[in-house]
Amino acid sequence: MNKQGQLQLGIIMGVFIIALVGVVLFQITAQETSKSTDTLYNANTTYTLGADSVAINLDGKAVVGDAVVTNATSGTVVTSDNYTLADNQVVNGVLTATIAPTASSDYSEMDVNITYTYQPEGYIVDGGGRAIADLIPLFFILGIVILLLLPVMKAKLFD
Repeated sequence: MNKQGQLQLGIIMGVFIIALVGVVLFQITAQETSKSTDTLYNANTTYTLGADSVAINLDGKAVVGDAVVTNATSGTVVTSDNYTLADNQVVNGVLTATIAPTASSDYSEMDVNITYTYQPEGYIVDGGGRAIADLIPLFFILGIVILLLLPVMKAKLFD
C-alpha cells in the first residue's frame, strides 16, 4: 500500500470536512451577529391606535429617526402633535417602542400606517460594541483558514 497517498487523501478529506463545517458555522455566526448590529425597517405597517393616551406596542425597542404616520383610510399624514412615540418602554419585561394618541387627538382607536426604522430586541446600542461584534465573523473565518492550512503545511502536502 502507498502510505503517503493514504496520508494525503486523509488530509484532503479532513480539510474538506473542516471547510464544510466551518462554512456552515460561519453563516450562522454572521446571521446572529447581524441581528445585534443592524436596524430594521417597517414600511406602511397598519396599527390600530388605542384610546386617548393609551399606548400600543411597536416592533423593536426603539424607533430610529422619525416615524411617518398616515391615516390608513385616507392616506393623509398624521402630524406629530396627535401622537406620542416612546422608546425603551418596559412592557411585560421587554423593552419596546410604543405609540399613543394624545388626549386631544382625532385619531384615537383609528387605523394608521406607520413607516419607521427601529432597533430590534438585542440590538447593541453602543457603536463600539457593534464594531467589535462585526469583527467576530472576521476572526471566525480567519480561524477556519488557519485550521485548513495547518494540516496541509504539517504534512508538506504540496512539496
